[in-house]
Amino acid sequence: MRDELQQIRQVLEEQIGRPSRWSGILEITSDPAVRGAKPFRCDIVLNESLAGQDVRWRTLIHEMLHTFSAGYNRTDFDQFPGWEEGVVEQCQRLLRPSLLAALGVRVDEAVFQEVEATHLYNKYIDALEQIRAHLSMEAEAFYLGLLAVPIRLRKGFAYGMGAALSGEERRRYWDTCSQGSAVLKEKL
Repeated sequence: MRDELQQIRQVLEEQIGRPSRWSGILEITSDPAVRGAKPFRCDIVLNESLAGQDVRWRTLIHEMLHTFSAGYNRTDFDQFPGWEEGVVEQCQRLLRPSLLAALGVRVDEAVFQEVEATHLYNKYIDALEQIRAHLSMEAEAFYLGLLAVPIRLRKGFAYGMGAALSGEERRRYWDTCSQGSAVLKEKL
C-alpha cells in the first residue's frame, strides 16, 4: 500500500498542481476502529484489512488528499471537521475515476458506491452541495478551491463566493451557508 500511496501522491500532485506534505511514512494498524487516518504529523495510517481489497483505493486517496489540505492542524480540524472531511471526501469521489485511470487500475464503481451510499461524511457533502448549488459552480473547481484555503478560513471563503450575487439571491445564499456551516461544525 505504501507504493500505491506514492503513485497516488504523484498523480494528485499533477492534478492539483501543488506538492503533498505526506512524510512518506505509512503505519499499518489492526485497530478495527481505524480504516484510515492522517495524523497531524503528516504520516498516513491504514488498517491492515484493506490490503488487497479493491475498496482500499478510496481510503488511500482520501487520506492522501488530507496531505494537500491547506491549514491542516488539530485546532482548526477540531473546530471545523466538516469543512475538512466533507471537502476531502468529495474530492476523493470526484478525482478517483481519473486518478485510477492514470494508474491503470480498474475497479467496478459498484465497490465504491456500496460504501459511499451510507458514508458518515455524506451529511457534510450534502451541506457543501447546497452551498455549491447556489453558485452553479463546477464541482471539481469548488472543492479543489476549498482544499487550497486553510480550514479555518473556508467558511468565510464560501460566504465570500456569494458576494457577487445580487440582493435577495445573496441573502438566500448566505442563509444556505449559515445552515450548511452549522452542519459542517458538527463532530460525527
